[in-house]
Amino acid sequence: MNTSTISSDANEFAGKRVLVTGGTKGAGKAIADRFQQGGATVIITARLRPDGKDGQPLYPGGCLDR
Repeated sequence: MNTSTISSDANEFAGKRVLVTGGTKGAGKAIADRFQQGGATVIITARLRPDGKDGQPLYPGGCLDR
C-alpha cells in the first residue's frame, strides 16, 4: 500500500483515546501509528512485544505501557 496518498491531519483524532489490539506488529501497528500521528492517545494490547523493544515504551510521551 502506498501511504503517501493518504492525507494526514495532525489533529484529526486529537482528544480521542484509541485501543488497538495486536498493535505491535503488522496491520495493527500501522493502525496504531496512524492514530498516533493523528493526535490520538493510543493504547495497544498484544501477546508479545516487538523484537528489540523489551522495556521500552512503544509510543514515548503518550504510552500507558506498564
